[in-house]
Amino acid sequence: MAEILQPVLALSISSALGGSERSLLDFATRARGLGIDLRVGVPHEGPLTDALTENDVSIVEIPELKPLLPLSQQPGKFSALNTIMALPRFAEAGRAIGRLASPATVLYSNSFKTHLATVWARDFPAVWHIREYPPDSTGAVWKFLARRFPRKVIVNSGAVGDSWQVERTRVLHNGIDLDRFRPRPPTGWIHEKLGIRTEDRIIGMPAVFAAWKGQLEVLSAFERISADFLDTHLVFVGGPIYDTVAEHAFGKELAGKVRAPKNQRVHHLEFQTDVHLVYPELCLSVHYSLRPEPFGRVIMESMACGVPVIAVKEGGPVEILGGERGAGSGERSDDRESGSGKREWEPGVGGWLCEPRNVDALRKLMCEVLTLSPDELGAVGAKGRQRAERHFSADSFASGVAEVLKSCSRS
Repeated sequence: MAEILQPVLALSISSALGGSERSLLDFATRARGLGIDLRVGVPHEGPLTDALTENDVSIVEIPELKPLLPLSQQPGKFSALNTIMALPRFAEAGRAIGRLASPATVLYSNSFKTHLATVWARDFPAVWHIREYPPDSTGAVWKFLARRFPRKVIVNSGAVGDSWQVERTRVLHNGIDLDRFRPRPPTGWIHEKLGIRTEDRIIGMPAVFAAWKGQLEVLSAFERISADFLDTHLVFVGGPIYDTVAEHAFGKELAGKVRAPKNQRVHHLEFQTDVHLVYPELCLSVHYSLRPEPFGRVIMESMACGVPVIAVKEGGPVEILGGERGAGSGERSDDRESGSGKREWEPGVGGWLCEPRNVDALRKLMCEVLTLSPDELGAVGAKGRQRAERHFSADSFASGVAEVLKSCSRS
């Protein structure tokens, strides 16, 4: 008897390969084996479509999505006024999506813009995969839409789920390809590429270039400790991914500071398609977002590669590193205290959680971590790998998505 596959049209507004798109790719490459006949709708070709093609995933180009892109490629992105003025474009995109769907198709939406487009494709059950907190200016409207229109909602962390307060919600932490992201012996290729001595250590910060990702704060903390750790370099890994005005402006600002004469041990390594080969070259990974992070894929990738990680003690990172939900204020027990009596950091499984938006606390924690022996750091990294294996498998993540999509089928 022939296998019956659930038809699903997945929708992505971006063809880049940021965290959301990598999550979609993790599911797409496993969909058929999970009983899903998947097509991925995108506005144009790009790194995401290249990766999908390499994995024999069906792609459909939806030109009607292209007019939605400028909403995030200009100042004041996705404001209430911009969104209202663009409603006819969303309606046109929704109708185009509906024409591509068969009667049994489930729409699997992966971005705010495609979420809104599915409102105009109401003949088909929709699943919204929400990976962000509600927007500041239009949060009440988005919460109403999320409760009214999708059949179910997937969120990437409990913190995100709490912020949306939608009943039909399934928390599915992002997964990681544990074969691709795994501990490997360092080869020194980053040292060679950037002209760093082979015996020196590298602190890495892989992240899209955006002010809220905290690169400037990490740079400030490193500048204040660099004289005490002359064998240590800071490497920013990445660049603008989504081609927005804000990203390019911040990229120029960060590049200027990296090139400053006082920052001889600060470097920039451009965006790496094979980012899994970056982590084994690091002694420490830093993830320091200035606003609550919905998830924190870099943390998970670091852990899977056995690299200790410093992250902020709020939002998704707390869940990844096994901290206590709601610990964003820095009030869990630990033997490190600031002058105010608040706890500045706490150990996690595979790394440390640092008080948010506190550069001095980050400086102190970096000093503590850098004084640990290679064996001690290795033991922390090994625990992170074990946690990734238990909780963050891409196979388990994809199975969860498939289960939700099948549950929404009319058949």
